[in-house]
Order: sequence, then C-alpha cells, then structure tokens
Amino acid sequence: MADIQGETGAATVNAADSATIRIGELSAPWGGSINLGEGCGLHVGRNVQLAHIEIFAADGAVIIIGDDTRFTWRTRIYAHERSQISIGRDCLFASDTLLMSSDVHKIFDAASGERINEARDIVLGDHVWLAEGVRVYKGASIGSGSVIGAASIVTGSIPPDSIAAGVPARVTREGIRWEW
Repeated sequence: MADIQGETGAATVNAADSATIRIGELSAPWGGSINLGEGCGLHVGRNVQLAHIEIFAADGAVIIIGDDTRFTWRTRIYAHERSQISIGRDCLFASDTLLMSSDVHKIFDAASGERINEARDIVLGDHVWLAEGVRVYKGASIGSGSVIGAASIVTGSIPPDSIAAGVPARVTREGIRWEW
C-alpha cells in the first residue's frame, strides 16, 4: 500500500505487482483510493484533478483518463471484471458520479448455463460533462461535447454535442456547445 501525493491530499493506492499506474505531469489527487488487481492498468493524463476519486479495477481491467479532466468531488470508477473505461480529454465530473462496467455479480441462463450479463466497455469522448449524481453503466458511450443532466442514468449511446437527461438518459437537445 502506498500513497500518491497531491497538493491538497493523497490517494491511498493498493495495487497488485502486475498492475500498471501512470499519472501524468501536474495531475493531483485530493484524497480517495485506488485499488488495482492483477494485470490492471490506470492511465491518467496530464493536468487531471482527481478530487476524492475512488477507483477499483480487477481481472485485467483498464481505466484511462484523458488530459485536463476535472473530478469535482467523489467520483467512483469501478471495473470489477475485464473491461475498459475510457474517459476523453477536458471532461468535467460533478459530485457523486459513478461509472461501472459490470453488474458485479454473474447471471446465467438457467437452461443453457450461458452467462447473460458480461462486462462491457464504457467510452466517454472529449469535453463531456456529467452533472451531479449521474450514473454511467456498462456498454454506455457518450459522444464528445455532450452534457448529461443531473441524476441521469446512461446505459446506451449518446451522440456528440447533445444534452441527455433522465432514467434512462434520452437526448433532449442536439447541436449544443458548452464551456467551463
């Protein structure tokens, strides 16, 4: 167990020997925890603000966070099974957001024994804004320049430059542009 030290705090790190952690220049944690299992990877770009972030990856999962991304307070990123969570550059995460690439527990078809809830990748494009309380689940894809409204749940695909909101999130407006 180790700490990654930032200007205003440290993130506690617990990583398997085979895990890879790369933190870009000027990126800083403000508390939180990072737990990586065997063969997992965490790749954080340059100038990323990790405000009380909680990251958990297992079974060879990979989490990628692009340059200039900001987590304002308490984001949880969970990859309990082999999958990839990819966050583009210049994204903004409000408080109490969650990204989770699996259901955690396995579900099987009773007749065939086939698993019916495999983990799936999550992809966020560049300059995506997740408002407070947003949940992004396995298989979700959010196009660059999009905004996801507060307390929304994203399970599908949101096109670029759109506003989406609700449970499940639906596009309410396209052709938008947002600024910090």
